Order: sequence, then C-alpha cells, then structure tokens
Amino acid sequence: MKVSLASVAAFTGLALAGAAHAQSTIAPQWYVRGDVGGAYQDEINSSSKVKAKSGWTVDAAAGRQIDSHFRAEGELIYSDDKAKVGNGWVKVLAGLANGYYDFDTGTKLKPYIGAGVGIGQVKLDGGAVHDDDTGFAYQLLTGVAYPINDKLSAQVGYRYLGVNDVKIGSRADAVRGDYHDQAVTFGLTYKFGS
Repeated sequence: MKVSLASVAAFTGLALAGAAHAQSTIAPQWYVRGDVGGAYQDEINSSSKVKAKSGWTVDAAAGRQIDSHFRAEGELIYSDDKAKVGNGWVKVLAGLANGYYDFDTGTKLKPYIGAGVGIGQVKLDGGAVHDDDTGFAYQLLTGVAYPINDKLSAQVGYRYLGVNDVKIGSRADAVRGDYHDQAVTFGLTYKFGS
C-alpha cells in the first residue's frame, strides 16, 4: 500500500487547523488513551525484503477533545514481531502527533478517522542484522468508540503505520527500505474534567 506523504501531512494539517477554528459544541476536554492489539503484515521493502510474523502492539496517548468532532493528541507506539526468516525480531518505537475527526451517528457508536506524523525507530534484533534506524513516521487510523459512562469509553481501531527510508546494518546483508505494518487494537479512553 503506497501512501502519499504529502496527502497524510495535508490531511493532518487540515484536521488540526479545522479543529483550531471550529465552533465548539462541547467544552474542550483533556483525555488519556491506551490500546493493545495484534500487528500483522510487518515488512521492510528492500532488495533483501524483511518480513515478520504477526506480533503484538501497545500504544499510549494524551490529547484534547477540541469540540464534538475534532481532537488532537500525542502518541507513543511500540510493536514487536518475530521475523519470518531466522531468529530475529522486528521492533518499532514511534512517537506521533495525531488529528482525528469523530462522526456523530445519532447513536452511542462514534466512528472516527485520523492521521498522524512523527518519528519512528525500526530495529532488527537478534538475527543476521542487529541494528536500528530512525525515519519519518506516519499513520492512518480508523475505528469506532463506545462510551461506557461520561468519563470512560472503549474503542476498537485499525492502524496503518509507515516509517520511511530506514537503513539498517552496514554489511552486504544490510537492509534499506520503507517499513510498514497494520494493526487491529482494542483500548480505553478516560476523559478528565466535567
């Protein structure tokens, strides 16, 4: 799946700019969020392609609900997957700034879409190549949230994460390419204030 970085950046910028100028229908509210889930289709597209088996992922975020539709947050993501060849692991740590749009369906179910940009570190650990590199990270997000009460809600989501132009290792078996994975996550969001 090829994603235009300009499109991701433009979407995020528009979401954040729109959020800043949108007329609020609810008071701005801070929140924290955490998710766990399964990552799959982990891959570094290079001449010596690196693929991983399905693994696990966890993330934590803190953000602000700006109005009834827009929110923005900072997020940390960690992913850990066993390589398909050899005994190595593919590990990713990323920090991103995300913008979201929450849809009003007239029911308790709240679908959302979002995008984020930031920095990601991709590490090959324990295999033929034992090294890491950092690059521009981006993600596309979608899912649905369900409020348990006024403060707490549960969500299920899908994430596509990419880290561009990673260069791992320096020998003949070095890896050069773009990393990407997909994940399905389940989590909770807690809102502060009234």
